[in-house]
Amino acid sequence: MLAFILDLSKQVLKLLYLPLAGLLCAWFLVWLLGQLSGTAHEVFSSFCFLPVVSWAAVCKSGLEPVVFSKSISQETRWADFPTLMAIQDTTMAQLLDENSSGSALALHILKAKMATTDLATLVRHSDMKSRIRLAEHLEQFAKDAETASQSLTDLSAQVFGSVDRVLGVNNFVLKSIEAARSAPVSIISVLNLWQSTEPPCIVESFGTSMTYLSHTIRTLVIALEINVVQLNHLEQQLDTLHQLVLMEGVSIGEAKSELLGSLWTFLGGNKRQLAVYESNLLLLLNVGEYRRQALAHVVSALQRLRQMNADMEDLRRRVAEPDLIPGLPVEVHIASIQRSVERLKESQVEAHARHQAVLREALSE
Repeated sequence: MLAFILDLSKQVLKLLYLPLAGLLCAWFLVWLLGQLSGTAHEVFSSFCFLPVVSWAAVCKSGLEPVVFSKSISQETRWADFPTLMAIQDTTMAQLLDENSSGSALALHILKAKMATTDLATLVRHSDMKSRIRLAEHLEQFAKDAETASQSLTDLSAQVFGSVDRVLGVNNFVLKSIEAARSAPVSIISVLNLWQSTEPPCIVESFGTSMTYLSHTIRTLVIALEINVVQLNHLEQQLDTLHQLVLMEGVSIGEAKSELLGSLWTFLGGNKRQLAVYESNLLLLLNVGEYRRQALAHVVSALQRLRQMNADMEDLRRRVAEPDLIPGLPVEVHIASIQRSVERLKESQVEAHARHQAVLREALSE
């Protein structure tokens, strides 16, 4: 009986030898063609600027390519747009929500700068012993306050601009995926057993989104760190001014944040113009508080972006690992991007309205 089974197995293997060998060769050819097709596309697409070649199918992708760094997309093995969009939406919405307060503080600091300039003039014409040195420090403080105010204003515009560009990338990725989904499926992609469970266009688009969002975070973090340095420098200058005023024997109390207002009151200000006197007094009394609030605003935004960057690093590590479960359906990726675009647009409209209202209120004070 055993001899019969062995003999039968040999006969079956002999019969299946050629079909199995042929199937293995076919699979190898499919894999090889799949690899060569990408290379051929890159080679021939470089000639698409020629009048005749531009009509070839390889040149008709339907969308203009956007150049991004390939370092992230090359590591990406599968896509997770729902998680990426959730990380992006949460942070961007919070930045937009807090952006209006930064603009208002920038305006208050600019007003305080003008009042400090008036105070410097008053000090320069006083009978204080170190009036020249103190006036020079006040004038420098006014210049630095103007720089800090401009940086806060630029930061506000940069946040709005970053959201605009993120929306643009999301729309581009959405159109790319939808165009690829509507394109006919090649026989090579069907038979190729080595390709990822995710459609290539989704993985590439996911890498594009990750790359651009990482670049956006880095740009905003640099701008925020510059603001932190400038606002801390204002605090150091207030310390220096406080010491100079104490050397004059002026009774100004212990509150350094109200130093300039106390000095304005001590010197009398322009009491003949009561409205100007009281307005400048209020600004100078609060300049330290404006600086503190602006610093808190910037540091809060910086912490949000650093947390966002940490979340993206975690996501980047996960999508660089082999995908052990089947990929998400294309419809899930598309729906998550569409919802993200809608939410960001709504947040953007609300933020612009809030921004204008806060500026009008600050200007009316």
